[in-house]
Amino acid sequence: MENNKYSFLTTATPNYWPTDQRKTPDLLDFFVARGISESYLDITASYDLSSDHSPIIATVSEIVINKQPTPMQHNRKPDWDVYKEAIQHGINLHTTLKSPQEIEHPVTQFITILQETAKLATPPIAEAREPPHIPVEIKHLIAAKREARARWHQTHSPVDKNKFNRISNRLKAKLNEACDSSLQDYINRLSRHNNSL
Repeated sequence: MENNKYSFLTTATPNYWPTDQRKTPDLLDFFVARGISESYLDITASYDLSSDHSPIIATVSEIVINKQPTPMQHNRKPDWDVYKEAIQHGINLHTTLKSPQEIEHPVTQFITILQETAKLATPPIAEAREPPHIPVEIKHLIAAKREARARWHQTHSPVDKNKFNRISNRLKAKLNEACDSSLQDYINRLSRHNNSL
């Protein structure tokens, strides 16, 4: 439980149905959570154990968890015509496959062709910026402001209007504090050694 993170462990257990021979064995593993954003959750599999059970670890954090994107051979904008043409020119269809050694080399070569062709046909996309971290207190104030505004629109009561104004002013003050703190952190990170100045 370090850095305000809490991890839970479960195991994925094969679920066999001996009475139905046509049923394919499946896995049953799940966590039950309510009111927690996916930005504060991280679920990973652990392959350290040498058994048929795969431990699944769920991490719940008080701050946003920066997740690494899943590595992919291509993105959403590949040129499939270039991909098809490069594969057609790269594959040798006149290969004998009569021994295990003769099969191993073409398979390795085919995988290499697929990987290199995917890189060739896929234009690079600039990495997206990390989403800004919004403190939980500000999120609660935003929700309270929306609720107070909806209440005021329903009743048009001066009391509800005053409550809405109080929450709005508190939210503005907290946003200003967060902006000032973010700017101060940015200024403190500036240095002449890494060309950030």
